[in-house]
Amino acid sequence: MTKQGIFLPVFLFKGDAETYMGIRDISHWEVDYEKSASGTREKHWMICPETKRRFLFKLPKSVIGEIWAEKVAAEIGKLLGLSTMETEIVRYHDKIGILLQNFVDHGKEEFYEGGDLLSVVVEEFNPHSLDGYTLDNIVLSLEPFGLQKEFIKICMFDAIIANQDRHCENWGIIQSKEGVRLAPIYDNGASLGFNVPEAKLQQYLQNETQFHGFTNRAKSIIETNGKRKPKLKLLLDALKDRYPDEVKLEIDRLSRLQLEDICNICMDISEEIMAPPYKEWVMKLIRHRINWLKDWYKGGQA
Repeated sequence: MTKQGIFLPVFLFKGDAETYMGIRDISHWEVDYEKSASGTREKHWMICPETKRRFLFKLPKSVIGEIWAEKVAAEIGKLLGLSTMETEIVRYHDKIGILLQNFVDHGKEEFYEGGDLLSVVVEEFNPHSLDGYTLDNIVLSLEPFGLQKEFIKICMFDAIIANQDRHCENWGIIQSKEGVRLAPIYDNGASLGFNVPEAKLQQYLQNETQFHGFTNRAKSIIETNGKRKPKLKLLLDALKDRYPDEVKLEIDRLSRLQLEDICNICMDISEEIMAPPYKEWVMKLIRHRINWLKDWYKGGQA
């Protein structure tokens, strides 16, 4: 199988190979066939010929919105002062995907996914069925490292970007001789309403009732108080009850988000990747999520 053939034949493009949409071409990069990547999407580790550093190249599973959502979410995280993966929209031969910089210093650090940690506290934990993937067990798995409160940052970030897919393979810890830390927040593509068809999105933009109906359906994949796939508010309430000081810090963090900065992030993405209605949508969605979270924290009926 050729290097070009290892990727799913989706999103084919025509035009100048070097300048199409101003997106960097990494077709000359090598694929690291010896290194595997977990998850459900088509993705492979690539080796930069100049630096020999490894980057993860991912194709969208179904819709191109996964690409811009990954990029926009990561940049929003940076605005918030959070540690997120370095991301770049790139082209490999005739495919457009997202390039993610490896955050592990191999040979000096070890990375463990959430599923690895949960398997210690949940007997025969299955990362696919997610039986036992509860807030209580996540806390138990992180307590030995003193990182249980750090996980709140991820949950609150997901509430901002409307990410409903924080499963056990898209968070983890990094261990080195200096200690253990939470990995940068990664795998944020299933967020920001990335898969809403444009026609439906236009309805949400024009009809406030439909828009609020869509956003109020947000759920979490983390079981909370015996409820599988609970409404997001139930998870947030549980976090606020357990860790009020840490939740307040995350609410205060919202002041760092300026809509002008979010607009600039969206405007930097080619309209061929992120159509104008989706840019308008992200602005409206983030503004709403910020207000929703502030209202929830004050005790409103969010």
